Amino acid sequence: MSLWESVFLQVHLYPIDFFFLLIDIWNMPNIKFSYLYRDAGNYKNYGHVIFANPNNLSLEQVMDLIKPKLIDGTWFYAKELGLPDLHFDRWDEELDHGFHEFEGVEFTDEEVDVFLMLFRNS
Repeated sequence: MSLWESVFLQVHLYPIDFFFLLIDIWNMPNIKFSYLYRDAGNYKNYGHVIFANPNNLSLEQVMDLIKPKLIDGTWFYAKELGLPDLHFDRWDEELDHGFHEFEGVEFTDEEVDVFLMLFRNS
């Protein structure tokens, strides 16, 4: 018996069902991580990055991995997480600071644009 036949028998799938299972895995939704930079004058610059979701994590699991990286549950330094900086072109000593603000995560079919492991354990 071949390895594939053994897999089909063990999980009670016919080859066509296994094929569709693989398609579902390949088509798992990516994760959209939305954040912004807000200066002291309340001017905002919004951004997001799209991460692959190779482990098919739920949004709750993603949030559990993100929360420990946030300062007071909201802020983070983009550079420390390897994310694009959203500061404005000109730095104003009276209005600017280093923090970025986390907005949320959601599933998306948009193409992956960041190949970092934001969610690895530190």
